[in-house]
Amino acid sequence: MTDIVDPAAIRQAAAEVQAAHQHFAETRGKMAEAIPGEHLMGGYGKTGAYCANLNKFTHAFDDVLGQFLAEEDKFVQFLQNFHDRLQQAADSYTQNEAQTTQVFSNIARTLDANEE
Repeated sequence: MTDIVDPAAIRQAAAEVQAAHQHFAETRGKMAEAIPGEHLMGGYGKTGAYCANLNKFTHAFDDVLGQFLAEEDKFVQFLQNFHDRLQQAADSYTQNEAQTTQVFSNIARTLDANEE
């Protein structure tokens, strides 16, 4: 079995990673927009212990969601970096392949010229 590097397959993988990046970035943005930035209010017992507990919950929820969004930011950045590296790998392989082909062509021309 021969190992073959297919730049088209690498570029396809990069496109899939880019699509995942766009999806997660969009989803992360929607989650951030869904947070009103205001504390929960209202309901029964608008004063006293109920409101105090609702306020505690709101702060705890904001903290956890903030941590989650920070992790999502890291994942979205990872996907973007992965996409970039795949593109670079495909481009580098294509460039090296072209250079190698040119070297072999030059060798073949030199050998042909020596035979004449």
